[in-house]
Amino acid sequence: MFIMMNYTTEGDVCQALGKEVTILGDEEVYTVAGFRLVDFTGQDKKVVRGRTYYLSKAIDTKLGEGVEYVKAFFSDERLATMSYKPAVGDAVEVLYNRFGRVYLLRPVVD
Repeated sequence: MFIMMNYTTEGDVCQALGKEVTILGDEEVYTVAGFRLVDFTGQDKKVVRGRTYYLSKAIDTKLGEGVEYVKAFFSDERLATMSYKPAVGDAVEVLYNRFGRVYLLRPVVD
């Protein structure tokens, strides 16, 4: 079973879903602005279903103004292994894998 807390330490190299992942430590706090249900056929002709999450946060005033957005896709198969399911309005840290892709959304607990 996938336990999220094992995958949250900077520099950790983890085995998850058969892939090696390094947690980079570049966490940023975003708000889950929404999600869209996704259903498409992959290159291998298999149907893929999941959710694309849209995350937002205010741009640092030293860098600009307004709101920046990040989107992250998780297949239904991947979501089933995650102990935390993002909900609209949640504050989350965004964790990236070594390829610069969103790997995990971790809830921010006050």
